[in-house]
Amino acid sequence: MVTLYSLPGDLIHGPLDEESEPTDKMGTYPTRSVALFALALMAPLAASAEPLTIWVRDNGATLATRVIDHWNETHPADPITLTLIPHDRMTPTLASALAAGKVPDLLSLDLILTPDFMKAGYLKDITDPMAGNPNIKKVVQAHIDLATYKRRLYGVPFTPDDSVLLYNKTLFRKAGLDGDNPPKTSGEIVSGLPS
Repeated sequence: MVTLYSLPGDLIHGPLDEESEPTDKMGTYPTRSVALFALALMAPLAASAEPLTIWVRDNGATLATRVIDHWNETHPADPITLTLIPHDRMTPTLASALAAGKVPDLLSLDLILTPDFMKAGYLKDITDPMAGNPNIKKVVQAHIDLATYKRRLYGVPFTPDDSVLLYNKTLFRKAGLDGDNPPKTSGEIVSGLPS
């Protein structure tokens, strides 16, 4: 199966694709834009004979759904079926799937788990399929480094993750914002941008 991982901050856009067979290991199939960047990476690879499956943590459902819907609209011959897994159940759900030999083709994995999963052999090496993909050169090197183990690539960025946000109270106040009451949602962050 292919690993798509969430990263903090802005990501690049694009997709990845390759054939998938049931396996006891997770593989890596990228998808589109911020999340599509992963998909752009996938496009040049061979089409799959059957629909691909992707598991995504439910806290990333909004963006992942838009990305997968876009992929399915623009690639009707290569659909991806999205399954949302409760955030706190992703690791145990994956462990059960690994034990049963029924893992998804693609996995949106929290970046903090990627190194351990690579070392354990749970992720598919996508170095060779990605080597000739022109989109991979658009990925920030730090993101490639995160998904690399023993010089082999095991994943690509899929969606941004803003689970931690730091702010400067003094600068907030200078901008006319409440330094003691920071934004709590992405919408609040966007609405404060003009300040």
